[in-house]
Amino acid sequence: MEKIKFFLAALLVFVSVGLMSAQNRTITVKGNVTTAVDGQPAPGAYVSVEGTSVGTVTDLDGNVQIDNVPASAKWIVVSYLGYKDARVAITANIQVALEDDSEMLEGAIATGMYNVDRRLNTGSAARSMLLRPNSTVSPISAVP
Repeated sequence: MEKIKFFLAALLVFVSVGLMSAQNRTITVKGNVTTAVDGQPAPGAYVSVEGTSVGTVTDLDGNVQIDNVPASAKWIVVSYLGYKDARVAITANIQVALEDDSEMLEGAIATGMYNVDRRLNTGSAARSMLLRPNSTVSPISAVP
C-alpha cells in the first residue's frame, strides 16, 4: 500500500511540473511580408500576436522574427499603411501577402507656394482633387 501511495504522489508531482512548464512555453515565429500586387517586400509593417502585447516591425526586406510568442497564441496580425490588415494562423514560418486598400484615399489637397519679386506679395494656391482608383497626380500639375 505504501508503494502505491508513493507512486501516486510521484506521478502527481511529475504531472504538475509538466503542466506548469507547458503554460510558460514560448516559440519563435519567423516569416516574410510582401505586397500581393507586385510581390515587393513591406518594410516597416507591424506584426503582432493577437491578444498579447508581443509584436515587432519588418526589416527592409520584409523579414520578421518574433521571439517569446506564447505557445497558446493562435493568430498573427499584420498591418501596413495603405494595405488591408492580414490575420494569419501561427506557424514556425509565416508568409503574408498584403492586399491593397485602394478605397482608403478618396481625395487629396495639394498646396503650393511661389515667390514673386520682393515688391509684390508672396502668394499661395490650393486645389482639391478627387482621385480615381489607380490614378497618379503630379504635384506640379495640381497647382493652377
